[in-house]
Amino acid sequence: MIKAKPLHAASFAEIFNYVAYFLIAAILLSATYRRYDLDSQDPYKCEALLNDGQWLDSLQSNGSRSPYKGWQAPGCLIHQYKPAEIARCVDDRKIVFAGDSTVRQVFWALARKLNKTEAEDLEHSAYKHEDQKSTINGVTLEFLWDPFLNGSSLYDGLRAYNHKKTGKVWSNNTGDSAALMVVGGGAWFSRWFDLAHSLREYQETLDNITEFTRSEMSLADTISTSKANDVGDQVFLTPIQIPIYDKLEGIRRETIIQGEVETMNVYLEDLSNRNNVLWSYLAMTEEEEDSLDPTGFHVVQNIADAKADVLLNLRCNAKLDQTGGYPYDRTCCSAYKPAVFVQWGVLLAGLAIAGFALYNAFRAEQQDATKQALFFAVATLAYCYLADRTQLFDKDKKHFENSEFFLLSGLTLLAGVLSIRRSGRPSNGGPPKDQPFLSRDQTEEWKGWMQFAILIYHWTGASSVLWIYEIIRLMVASYLFLTGFGHTCYFLKKGDFSFKRVAGVLVRLNLLSCALPYVMGTDYLFYYFAPLVTFWFGVVYLTMRVYSSRNDNTGFVIAKIAISAILVTILLETPIFDAIFAVLGFIARIHWDVHEWKFRLGLDRYIVFIGMLVALLFERYNTAVSSGSSLRSFNAIRISAIVASIIALPAVQLIYRTFPSKESSNAIQPFLAAVPILAFVVLRNASPTLRNFHSSVFAWLGKCSLETFTLQFHIWLAADTKGLLSIGIFHGDGSLMGDRWRDFIVLTPVFFWISWKLAAATGTITAWMLKEGDESDSGAMEMDTLEKGAWISVTQKQWRARVWPKDLRLRMGVLLAGMWVLNWIWW
Repeated sequence: MIKAKPLHAASFAEIFNYVAYFLIAAILLSATYRRYDLDSQDPYKCEALLNDGQWLDSLQSNGSRSPYKGWQAPGCLIHQYKPAEIARCVDDRKIVFAGDSTVRQVFWALARKLNKTEAEDLEHSAYKHEDQKSTINGVTLEFLWDPFLNGSSLYDGLRAYNHKKTGKVWSNNTGDSAALMVVGGGAWFSRWFDLAHSLREYQETLDNITEFTRSEMSLADTISTSKANDVGDQVFLTPIQIPIYDKLEGIRRETIIQGEVETMNVYLEDLSNRNNVLWSYLAMTEEEEDSLDPTGFHVVQNIADAKADVLLNLRCNAKLDQTGGYPYDRTCCSAYKPAVFVQWGVLLAGLAIAGFALYNAFRAEQQDATKQALFFAVATLAYCYLADRTQLFDKDKKHFENSEFFLLSGLTLLAGVLSIRRSGRPSNGGPPKDQPFLSRDQTEEWKGWMQFAILIYHWTGASSVLWIYEIIRLMVASYLFLTGFGHTCYFLKKGDFSFKRVAGVLVRLNLLSCALPYVMGTDYLFYYFAPLVTFWFGVVYLTMRVYSSRNDNTGFVIAKIAISAILVTILLETPIFDAIFAVLGFIARIHWDVHEWKFRLGLDRYIVFIGMLVALLFERYNTAVSSGSSLRSFNAIRISAIVASIIALPAVQLIYRTFPSKESSNAIQPFLAAVPILAFVVLRNASPTLRNFHSSVFAWLGKCSLETFTLQFHIWLAADTKGLLSIGIFHGDGSLMGDRWRDFIVLTPVFFWISWKLAAATGTITAWMLKEGDESDSGAMEMDTLEKGAWISVTQKQWRARVWPKDLRLRMGVLLAGMWVLNWIWW
């Protein structure tokens, strides 16, 4: 007789499923509507970057948004360019600025991006009303002092640009075209001409300039028609900066009349349809009195820097996205790389599977669990690609706010507290059992609340806050502590060092992080958590496997752990990894960043061994209990540990405060991390009451923490974690009730649901891949829907044996060979 599942359990899972189906459908339909209707004329967000934007900086009590560090273009990410990237963009050609002092500010801002010290020295020694020309880090910058926009050098540059664009010859000596020109001015017309003549002179000047710059194609059209998806050489016109009239002094106050500059800009606006005008420059200072310096005419330095960012993103993003790799955080005015055959295959399969899944969601009969798991995994990969490698979704900038960080943290804590439940309740309704030290519920809870904290950290962009960064670093170390503890306990208790055990752990850990690079164009080490726990699992396995027959000797096991720690230190301090990575690059076209990998490993190089020692002590304690030994000494140790932990936590906090930077904090991390982690372990298990209760919400997330950590890169965050995913249909101000919070409310449940279902799917796929050909399949895949987030309980059919070889080693060899072939084809 089959016992029916509790009604409340089935109802919870079913409600979650149906809500997720509805939200996914609504999200995809809304994003498609925005992309192909609202954004049909600006699919690459060029016009959005060119014309508009908003400051994410919160309003202060005086109404200012200073220091103006968070400029957000509508629906896309602005990349912060490095000198080498600027050089790649312009290809040894020059960038020319021509106009008045407002354009000169952008010239110096761009120079500072190439080399801040050199640019500041040059600016300090330069005469303000003369031309400037400098080559900094291989990039030639030229500024033409031409406030009336009538100089011969300017027109030579415009003719060269027009010649290259149209093939029309204007003279025999126009010179080389600049990769980028910025032309702007107009205030001097107001300053030196009376009101009756200033507008006429400005209009005539603009007419002369736009004879060379007007084009029938928008920037988006240029990207679409270019074989390289590149905007090519461009001339951008700047509007006249609207001053704060009350701050003007001297001759400016007497000659620049309110309304005169605005009228000139209206004429420029009439020409915008066929010219690229940087209206976003005006949006940066609109209704922002603190955006201008005390002269009331020039912008503050941070806004000048933002103007340079906009300029580089308009000219360079499309080109660098085609020639560079991830992270794809240049999403303004850029088309993603065309999909390769692997990506097209996954995308088409995912779309077909999504339709199939929607059809089956409303069918009464049960489906094969392995097929469902494979279908869901492929659909998830396709969703990742659509979200983070196409323009279907918008990508927004992160911006840290204390209030938002603490709001999310408080809500998470409240959910955790409200879901505290008694552990160890038998399914037959008997009395609950006492839980052991670091029980499964407790470790899942631990992983869960840490995962919540890491997600909040990433979404709010809190990495710039040192104390939050240090706490998150301790949480990563805690995960690795649990890796050492859990696997060591298993090997000491089970003694199972079989190939099947190793293959099962490795496949389960790496299935998602190995599949995503082929779909997203990233690499395995990018999803660094799975590689980290994989490496440390290997260390634990080898440590416990060597002379495993003597693992009952406590001193011998401690000696093995110490030797293993020494060997890992040697591995990190010598060029062994460099040689290994070089061989992988030659044989399998695997190109990993060895310095980043050694940095990640080095941060927590000893915590896994601490976890192994704690597991050894725990197992020996259990052995003593089972043998009836006296526990008096253990109780004394427990009380001493509790007292020491209470003292240790504030002491460690004071120690961390003495390190003022991430670099110094990272240096002490390997040696100090064990103290707060062990203190937490001791206090969390200090009494039977603490051991016997856990938070079910945190434990639920802990069971799919690997999936949430990895999937957040593409379906919750965006641009390979550099931004935030957005549907793009909300229109707020970026504040608490703004766009990203509405997106957060809609996208977060879907993100958690996909992670939950994929965790179960990965477990199902792993079991299928490991099953021997002659093993019975009956009942092997039954899982509880609520407790494990699995598929509806079914019996797996016998179609697997026709796909995989029966021998597990051969099967894993086939899998690795397939990845090797894909490496050579994909990259």
